[in-house]
Amino acid sequence: MPTTYTYVAYLSFIVLWVVWLSGYFITKRTIERPNPAGRVAAMLFIIAGYFFLFSNFEKWTIQVTPKPQFWIVGLAIDLVFVAFAIWARIILGRNWSNAIALKKSMSL
Repeated sequence: MPTTYTYVAYLSFIVLWVVWLSGYFITKRTIERPNPAGRVAAMLFIIAGYFFLFSNFEKWTIQVTPKPQFWIVGLAIDLVFVAFAIWARIILGRNWSNAIALKKSMSL
């Protein structure tokens, strides 16, 4: 059964997704894109990561009940890195893309 900490972590990733998606509409136009084969390979790793992260296969899990102190530390680490990702998207947002690409009037 998910704990409150789990729901807060899920919520933090939803907020991150919303910020990331809204940043898509303010990015600069791409001038040059890299080879698409590299992008396909990266997407396969991302899809595999989501599959393993969000799948609910009971036979793959080890039932561990950590102490609440570990939940708090894990949630704090999650929130720090989500906040960092949101900060990076806001600060670097117009020059950002999901692939290495040359952007129009790029300035970092």
